Amino acid sequence: MSLDRRKPAQNRQHIGQNLMVLSIFIFFVFIINFVVIIGTDSKFGVDLSTQAAKSYNTKTTVAAKRGTIYDRNGNVLAEDSTSYAIYAIVSTSYVSATQEKLYVQDSQFDKVADILKDKLELKRVLPWLNYVLRVPIRFPLD
Repeated sequence: MSLDRRKPAQNRQHIGQNLMVLSIFIFFVFIINFVVIIGTDSKFGVDLSTQAAKSYNTKTTVAAKRGTIYDRNGNVLAEDSTSYAIYAIVSTSYVSATQEKLYVQDSQFDKVADILKDKLELKRVLPWLNYVLRVPIRFPLD
């Protein structure tokens, strides 16, 4: 009985060749898989473009929060706050394309002053409305 035993160098060469063939086979399996994915745009019945759009195309509103500035002793120097302003247009040149008056007219000054006093608790509105310059008047809401 003679066993066909190869030398160790021949065995290593044979194993190396088998590993090379296996590596090339796996490489081609991956290449074919990528070609199929690119060609059909799906894998296992899942539409990849739709899934990508769901994953990456989202709309999120991020509310901005501003910080507070402190001095070296920890006292607040500046902080975020909400401010509002209201304007009364008293210039007679502020009219629509159809020449409709869009400004506060002299006859409406008392009514506007009462509304601002009642709704916004503003005082001393009428002297501002009667001011001669006839420019937009800003009423600070403090």
